[in-house]
Amino acid sequence: MKAGVWRYIDPNNIDPPILEPPTRPAPSFVRAAAQAGQGFATSSSSQQAPAGVATRGRSSAQQPQQSVEDQQQLSSQLMPITYASLTEDQKEELRNLQDDYQHDRKMWEKQEEAVQGIRTKIQESIKRDFLPYTYGCDSAHAMLVNLKTRFAPTDRGRIEEWKSEWRTLQKIPKGSTVDDWLLRWETISEVQSLPCHHHLSVSGI
Repeated sequence: MKAGVWRYIDPNNIDPPILEPPTRPAPSFVRAAAQAGQGFATSSSSQQAPAGVATRGRSSAQQPQQSVEDQQQLSSQLMPITYASLTEDQKEELRNLQDDYQHDRKMWEKQEEAVQGIRTKIQESIKRDFLPYTYGCDSAHAMLVNLKTRFAPTDRGRIEEWKSEWRTLQKIPKGSTVDDWLLRWETISEVQSLPCHHHLSVSGI
């Protein structure tokens, strides 16, 4: 498929991937990535409390005085991260990520539109009597799975059909041309591609 959505709807795939929209990059993401690259760690309740912060096991009077650098770092962690608070390098990185996001968003919208179009096309293409197999389905994949389960022939069923066709083609059927007859023989040869083709040898029927 041109939109590259078959993997999202393939009925042979029991657990297909979910087509999810890309995440818009935010200043906080760029700042966190920069800090991770510089070895900065995010505080958590399970980590040792920063210097100057009282804990249940020690009083504030026992805490060493925070340095100005520690105070600035703690303050920066608590303040909302805005575009204006980023460095010039971080701003440039955010702009690059936003460009990538716009591209990915357009691709996602195209794929989402294609998937929704397939759902509509399925219901428009099948007989009215078969529409109930598409009801209650939250995706095109679910529709195709229901229809495949109901109507797709088994390998054994296909083999039986080919056996019947083979018997019919022992001589040219009335009203058929030689070319049509040979074409039908070529179709029968497809049985060799079946996983269970060892059950059928055309020459041994």
